[in-house]
Amino acid sequence: MNGYLRPREWECHFRLHLQKTIPQPELKRTDIWYVDPSEQNLEIVIEDARQAIMEIGLPWFDRFRSTQEVLRTLLEDAPSHEGTYGLGANPSPIRHLIIGYAALSLGKTEIAVEHIQAALLSGCFKDLEPKMRAALEESNRG
Repeated sequence: MNGYLRPREWECHFRLHLQKTIPQPELKRTDIWYVDPSEQNLEIVIEDARQAIMEIGLPWFDRFRSTQEVLRTLLEDAPSHEGTYGLGANPSPIRHLIIGYAALSLGKTEIAVEHIQAALLSGCFKDLEPKMRAALEESNRG
């Protein structure tokens, strides 16, 4: 839209589902707000969703504005189905790949090389192999 690529939710490596805090027996899912057909609960639904965005969603995005925090999360945090998820198992090929490039962007060459090599050896990224090999060669020169 407007020249910007927008990945589908499942294509994102870092994901978070906001949760409603209001009871809604009409809908068991806690990450979808239900508006009744008469719209009598509309105001409370909007306020609850706004509060989730302001208190949880926006600070979550702020947290991952820092590449250092992205790298720390990937290196230290366990996979979870609560809070931030989608990072891949630790270790996993995709996690190695993201760690490698995050470390590379921070100038942490030793970590970058270790993880890009592990991702390369997994054989999971055939389309990216030339770029990965080039990144490794550049790291070895630097």
